Amino acid sequence: MAVAKSWSAPLPHPSDLAGYEAVLPGAADRILQMAEETIQTGSYVERTLATGDAEAIRRGQWIVWSIVVTSIVAALICGLIGQPWLGAAIVGVGSAPILPKIVRSIRGPSEADTPAIATARPDVNSDRDDI
Repeated sequence: MAVAKSWSAPLPHPSDLAGYEAVLPGAADRILQMAEETIQTGSYVERTLATGDAEAIRRGQWIVWSIVVTSIVAALICGLIGQPWLGAAIVGVGSAPILPKIVRSIRGPSEADTPAIATARPDVNSDRDDI
């Protein structure tokens, strides 16, 4: 007769942990320390990545804002020196990064902007009653 056991946890089964401790005194404490360090490292990495993402987004917003403001100022200067078409072209190129965002905010989010949520539903044509 074969017996199969399974254990799914970040630490060994308590009886296995006791076995490690019996073979090598202090091993259980070392295993617990490794698990704690792994959890702390994972938390630190997640916080660092989240902070980096937020900083990158903020930096991108400042860059786009600077481009748009610079293009508006350049367009005003072009208008003042008698080159309105050049000014219009500069504003068009300078505002290109924000136009999709403006259109999206007016029209609302599209399907591409929202993640698809998979839903499980039984087959409509199924003749099974247990679904």
